[in-house]
Amino acid sequence: MSRGLLTALEIPTTGVCLDTTYTAATATDGDSVAIDKDERVIVFVKNEAVAPINVTFSTPGTVNGVAITEHVVAVANGTTKVFSNFDVPTFQQSNGTLYIDYSSATTISVAAFKLKK
Repeated sequence: MSRGLLTALEIPTTGVCLDTTYTAATATDGDSVAIDKDERVIVFVKNEAVAPINVTFSTPGTVNGVAITEHVVAVANGTTKVFSNFDVPTFQQSNGTLYIDYSSATTISVAAFKLKK
């Protein structure tokens, strides 16, 4: 199985409807979305499961040769959480994407958006 690739939708001045932009989270290998220094990526994770989950944003970067701790955030059941401010040197993988992993992907939906800086 391979990692899912999310397409980050640019948010226009006319807005975007959140209800129509979610996709099912990729269970086995998680998801990814392109990030670069000229855009701000915003990730929405909707947990419609009966239990909380953890979302992990992988951090391949290092500081003085020491690995940066993975960024793990809990998402309570029945809630939607919004994430942003992914610093490129900290979060960008060698393929130019941000990796998003889920402790469980059952009834989890995700959406990605981008804003020009």
